Amino acid sequence: MFADYTYIEGLTIRNCDVAIYAGVRYAHGCKGLVVRNCRMENVGCGVLAQYTGCRDFTISDNVILGREDHDRLHGWTKNWERYGPLSDLSSFIGIDINGQGHAICHNFIAYFHDGIDVTEQGAPDPPVKPEGDESKAVSIDFYNNDLFMMADDFIEADCGVHNIRVFRNRGFCAGQHGLSAQPIYGGPAYFIRNIVYHVPAGGALKFNIYPAGVIVYHNTLCSEWTTSPPFSNVHLRNNLFLGIDFPKRPILRVSTYTSYTSFDYNGYRPNGKSDVQFVWKSPAPPVKPGDTLMDYELKENVLSGSFKTLEEFTQATGQEQHGVLVDYDIFQKVERPDPDDPGHVYTPDGMDFRLRPGSKAVDTGCILPNINDGYSGKAPDPGAIEAGSPIPIYGPRTIKTKR
Repeated sequence: MFADYTYIEGLTIRNCDVAIYAGVRYAHGCKGLVVRNCRMENVGCGVLAQYTGCRDFTISDNVILGREDHDRLHGWTKNWERYGPLSDLSSFIGIDINGQGHAICHNFIAYFHDGIDVTEQGAPDPPVKPEGDESKAVSIDFYNNDLFMMADDFIEADCGVHNIRVFRNRGFCAGQHGLSAQPIYGGPAYFIRNIVYHVPAGGALKFNIYPAGVIVYHNTLCSEWTTSPPFSNVHLRNNLFLGIDFPKRPILRVSTYTSYTSFDYNGYRPNGKSDVQFVWKSPAPPVKPGDTLMDYELKENVLSGSFKTLEEFTQATGQEQHGVLVDYDIFQKVERPDPDDPGHVYTPDGMDFRLRPGSKAVDTGCILPNINDGYSGKAPDPGAIEAGSPIPIYGPRTIKTKR
């Protein structure tokens, strides 16, 4: 952690608590670290770099394997106890990163509490001494990673400040949640074209602790979204939310402090075991200049309710004017996770998340410049993969992985 511009390539590291220790919060961390084409097995943490002064890492094309159960999915909080034993938390995080200017890409990470995290540091620290650099998590990219079997979350952008980009990742089997923004300090943070599959206890997204400034575009999320604490300035377009029929869980339950938070052009598969499908709470939209744009109490002039149908939700809130209802048959080949077997282990082998030609989801998205340029058909397709596009390479490009 005191040596800058170190390259670690082609090594196998086994049987240790931390494979590569690159930074300790409040102490020191390095710059310019490259970790590439390595294999880490039976480790408590793969790459640990919690110092806010860490800069310009490249961590790519690695296989990082923790110690969590390989044969059965476990969660770690009390709400998992109804499903089975809790995780023993034997491995913490595959890659735990802080600082600025990092690229974390094309890694296969499995059997941890979390896959990839921005260090949960709370509010940004004072500037790093003696350099005087800003001490906050900014300009970090997480892309094309393949994440498998986490007790908590696949990727946490938690405590990021701005220009945190989480895109083209694939996550299969997480006990609690899929992608986390808990919180984001102003943003923007971007979640774009990710696949999340089988997150039984919590939901697809974890936007807790009042994040602000989050963009969610073109994700395929095979779970309900059950966040309850309010967020601010969050915008969703062209996503697919497919319920898995957990009893009495709406497909969407969210609240926001800002009237300009917006949801549109998203597709939803309602939860077949819930009478209520959409739950919403926000400040009422302004009708004249000077009306409330934000309300951090959500007590007066509040728009809220529980709705049985998408049409009721749209009519009451103004959200999802172009939203559509979908089901698992929109995909080439994707099965619904079994809500009665939360611990089941699913793999992506044989699943195909591309949309089936002629399905009701095709061409129902909206144009998002610089995001879905070059779409085929009459309009962009919702979800992670545009029809006719190649399937992204998830995980290492250079070494084979075994689940």
